[in-house]
Amino acid sequence: MPNEKIRSIKQNTWLHAGGGPSAGGVCYGMCNYIESKDGPWFQANNYENAVKNARDFTAITAMMNFAKSQQVRNSPFHISDGIENGELAFNRLYRMTIWVGKTSVPKPKRARNHELIVCTGSNHDEIVYFDPNFGFFHPSEAGKNNREALEYCIARMYSDNNSDVDLFGYTNIRALNKKSPQGYPAG
Repeated sequence: MPNEKIRSIKQNTWLHAGGGPSAGGVCYGMCNYIESKDGPWFQANNYENAVKNARDFTAITAMMNFAKSQQVRNSPFHISDGIENGELAFNRLYRMTIWVGKTSVPKPKRARNHELIVCTGSNHDEIVYFDPNFGFFHPSEAGKNNREALEYCIARMYSDNNSDVDLFGYTNIRALNKKSPQGYPAG
């Protein structure tokens, strides 16, 4: 199964229909919550617990309130343009940035505009990610390493929704069994 759904979450459910801040920047705050002390991956300590916590995650309203509050307060963003060549390191937490948009946007005008958070396990097939637009997923694709499978599955998911993705960037935040540093500044 190339992109196994673990838990479906759609940020738009809490945004346009429910009022409040627009979608711009909320994905960043949602990812901040996932790794915050109240989020499902703060206490995970290992890949198996990260998957279990993602599957059992129900604090979606709390996450959205956290994200909207950061946006309203104009909390600082910390977006890295890090690039990973090859496989993502095992047992790590990554912040990931991508460009999402229509294929008609010329490449020189594209800039990263969406954030995800990624957790890797202790082998090539152990990877799970959170995309604020869709939820938690486990990507896999025969013959691809964890980074290639991740990018392939994300691109496919967005193309199925009439969008294109580009400019994959990664920030290696910390080992899963550590609580710091966090991938976002306090505020």
